[in-house]
Amino acid sequence: MVKYNPMTQILKGLISAVLYGLTLIAIPLLILYALETYATAYFMPTPEMKFWIIAMGMVVIAFAFGRESSPKRSVRKVVFNALLTLGNMFYIYSYWLSGVANIDLSLDIGGAIIGFNVNLGTLLAIELGVIGLKIIVLIYDLVDAFIYMSKRKTSIKVDPGEDSDTFAAYLEEDGGR
Repeated sequence: MVKYNPMTQILKGLISAVLYGLTLIAIPLLILYALETYATAYFMPTPEMKFWIIAMGMVVIAFAFGRESSPKRSVRKVVFNALLTLGNMFYIYSYWLSGVANIDLSLDIGGAIIGFNVNLGTLLAIELGVIGLKIIVLIYDLVDAFIYMSKRKTSIKVDPGEDSDTFAAYLEEDGGR
């Protein structure tokens, strides 16, 4: 019988959390810092922008860790995947909420003021729609997880004298603690 090693799943979860942390928190904050440093006269990020990026990014990181540290085709993985999808939706919505999606820049070039507006609202709406469609896939994954869990072999035959691989045997080995 192959033993399940939870440390590999935890390592996968940590790698996923670090990657999500880089892409959802570190890179956006570096971009805001660069805009704040080099375009101070033209663009000033508000504290709400940084707050929402960090707060919602941390929530998404936690759900990403939970999803990647879960066994394949398990209900727990589907639940964390659904929570991650909702977290991603709120993360993208927080860009609208904080004002990062609508940036007005004015540049003074040789006495002429050139202004332009970067409005990412439509792009974020499309992204929210795509994430919303993922809910259909999550429903399929949930049904698949329930079917897989019900069809797997649950009867473990243990010969007399053979160590059992159950929680009760673990408690007996540990003295019931």
